[in-house]
Amino acid sequence: MLKTPIVHVVCLVATTAIAPSCARPVLKSPGEAPRASASAPLEELWRSPTDLDRRDLFWGPGQQSHLPSTAAEYTVMKRDETGYSAGYDVEGPDGRRWDIKLGKEVQPEIVLSRILWALGYHQPETYYVTGWKLTGEWKDEGAPARFRLKSDHETEGEWAWRENPFQTVQPFQGHSKLKIVYEFSQQITIVPVDL
Repeated sequence: MLKTPIVHVVCLVATTAIAPSCARPVLKSPGEAPRASASAPLEELWRSPTDLDRRDLFWGPGQQSHLPSTAAEYTVMKRDETGYSAGYDVEGPDGRRWDIKLGKEVQPEIVLSRILWALGYHQPETYYVTGWKLTGEWKDEGAPARFRLKSDHETEGEWAWRENPFQTVQPFQGHSKLKIVYEFSQQITIVPVDL
């Protein structure tokens, strides 16, 4: 177990950021209970997990049999240069479409996705993959990457973090706090130290 001061600081910051979201909201009257809008019911964002004892945090919403094959070649649909980390939108020989992300945020993103899924938030299947191949010659081919399945769900649009139909509901507030912890984790490198 890591016994470095930075680990203790990260745990303290994470607990401080998340704890207020776990408390029941203070309401002046029963009519003030936060609700998602009629156009986006709360179930689109979160469902209370009833099967916590059976949830596999290693695979998350996916499963080992869905892991992208490193023996297959993926066809690049487009190179993604937006955001912090570059990546690719690809299609495998089995017809599944994947969003591949490269860079230092790959591992923490997968871990956070598993935690959000365990807490009841909808998450797409994500996998940590190395040694993957693309048709043609591409930069960073085979590097450690996050593969997120795109072909298992449809997106009907996007909403902003500050303007969305879930703004006032408690599960969104918890999700927002976890996003802050994730952003903070991107700035820290934890190095094991023997004491």
